[in-house]
Amino acid sequence: MFIMVGNTFYKVKGEDVREILNTLKPGDILIRRYNHYISGLLIPGYFTHAAIYIGDNKIIHAVGEGVISEDIITFCRCDDVAIIRCLNKDMIDYAINFAKHELGKGYDFNFNTDNPDEYYCTEFVYDAFQKPMMERSGAIILPDQMYRLPISNSTMFEYARKKRT
Repeated sequence: MFIMVGNTFYKVKGEDVREILNTLKPGDILIRRYNHYISGLLIPGYFTHAAIYIGDNKIIHAVGEGVISEDIITFCRCDDVAIIRCLNKDMIDYAINFAKHELGKGYDFNFNTDNPDEYYCTEFVYDAFQKPMMERSGAIILPDQMYRLPISNSTMFEYARKKRT
């Protein structure tokens, strides 16, 4: 359940979704933003959520219902999407297999990175990519830290689609 404040339309439109569909490759990390969800006020930074694209127009991510698979078009109903691409085939294969294996696990409402049976969204992506080198804000991994990942580790990740400016 989300509480929305202000406008209820999304900035990602049909042409954006077509661009995203033409850009995506299995193993890509997607991070998104909502302008008018209360979570955007509670999560520090620009982006508020992360997922892994596994191919066949499906993503896997951790939400309140747990780790689920969802259609990419449903995921793109938001105000901005960036795509981060891993350049290491072994890491991509591991991440996709990990994501599929973790389907059905619970959501980590306590944001406790020590519980292997529950994940919050960025913890899930972080673990799927074998805990790549990234800055952390204490114990919690924020979506904006995922967005900065390619900058801090440019030999393994790149931007496939950057945030809107």
